[in-house]
Amino acid sequence: ATGPQGANGPTSNHFNFDTSLHPDFGYTIPDADTNIYYLTNNLSGVGILILPHATVSGRRVLAIPAVAAAGNRVQVDTQGSDTIYFETPGGQSSLASQGPIMLFSDGSGRWYVIATQ
Repeated sequence: ATGPQGANGPTSNHFNFDTSLHPDFGYTIPDADTNIYYLTNNLSGVGILILPHATVSGRRVLAIPAVAAAGNRVQVDTQGSDTIYFETPGGQSSLASQGPIMLFSDGSGRWYVIATQ
């Protein structure tokens, strides 16, 4: 039997870009935020984005350093007991990269890295 579709992912081909330049000391992405792309200020230090809780299956986040040549990284951190899976079998709570980081959520507390530089 089929029931009504819940709010578990994109409902169109429009992918929202948060055009704010978020401070390098950290910005927490709200759980209800509908953006996918986020710019973080990495000019004077590591640009940190704190991921929303991984409760929506298929949710994607792309963390983008605003200044590619700055030499500082972009970093994503989790909230609570959420984990990031990238080269560590047990998961980790933080991941840094010289370039953008793209992740998706399984809806059960896990973020998986799709791509990074």
